[in-house]
Amino acid sequence: MCKMNSEEKTENESQLEDISSQTTVDDKTNINPKRHRIDKLLYNQNIRYRGIFSYSAVKIIAFVFLFLAQVHLAQGFINKFISIESWTLWVDSTLEILSLFALPLFLTANFCLIMYKKQNIKKSLILNSILAIVIWLAIVLVYYRYVVGVCEHLADSHQEALAIAERVTKKLFGKIINYNVFVDLALFSLFYFFFFYTPNNIKKKKSLLAFRFCSLIPIIFAITASIIYANYYVGNIDLPVALLPILPCRSLTVYFIFFLLSVALKLRAILFKKWGGTEQEYKQYIESNKSSLEISCVASIIIFVVCLIDFLLLYINPRVLLYGLGLNFYFVFIIPFIMLFSYSKQPKSKFINIILPLIFIVAVIILYLESVLFIFANL
Repeated sequence: MCKMNSEEKTENESQLEDISSQTTVDDKTNINPKRHRIDKLLYNQNIRYRGIFSYSAVKIIAFVFLFLAQVHLAQGFINKFISIESWTLWVDSTLEILSLFALPLFLTANFCLIMYKKQNIKKSLILNSILAIVIWLAIVLVYYRYVVGVCEHLADSHQEALAIAERVTKKLFGKIINYNVFVDLALFSLFYFFFFYTPNNIKKKKSLLAFRFCSLIPIIFAITASIIYANYYVGNIDLPVALLPILPCRSLTVYFIFFLLSVALKLRAILFKKWGGTEQEYKQYIESNKSSLEISCVASIIIFVVCLIDFLLLYINPRVLLYGLGLNFYFVFIIPFIMLFSYSKQPKSKFINIILPLIFIVAVIILYLESVLFIFANL
């Protein structure tokens, strides 16, 4: 009879026995009364449901939307010189709406990559920081080397050339030079680094708490940058051209969504350990299909609630528009997409993630060169 019972054990029950056998003697003698909650989480954790999109697919779609954003900006640039037909205005409006999804999709891909393996946090921080700095340096180089250089031949003094170059650049390229999405990605990677990552050399709780509090640095920077840009936009202050490409994209609603999601997942990790779960068990669970589906559901709820509050803020005080608030309810349309991806699903080839930024940069350069040629051909 005992032999028959042992043969009838399910695979999931065997997994639970393996997990429980890994606990130490102290764990068995001091059993947490809430341990059954951990067992329920670990039971049948590798469910069949798995989103069809990996973080790599999300990143590809994000780059497509980012390119559409550049097409929208290029069309606005052309419109300053050439009167565009009325039907293209509808296309321009559509591109503007689609381009708004680029930042949340990039942050989603970045978040998925980090949640699957925390070792990716430092890689993500380094890569996004490098791309943000490269784009910033490229814009500054083109501005001071070529734009100011041309204005030197039109002005009587260097100071006058700088003034002309700044006026022309801000009027023609204001939105273009201020759209460096990799600054936002670098800021959130820095936030994740301080909020989730634990360096090996930190052993004391006070030191770890101080390290966690450093996660407020990128948040404070993002809020401060949003306030500075709002005052710049209404003309209260003036900002040099070199500073504009390093400012975030100012969508505080998106920041708030991912901040709340990060806090929710951090609380889940704390409760997991408080209920008696081990570090190894949590690592096993966070990489499961069940955890991925759970995070997608939590993210969808947070997006809907935050977007609803954002929508209501517009009626309370229309001035919130200056701070990137009030018109972000469209983010709810990415909820079905979020339910269709899984951060536990790894891409078949990681090479595409390396060449994607290069393809995007080349495509944008060609786009703006063609825009300039189109202007000269139709003047």
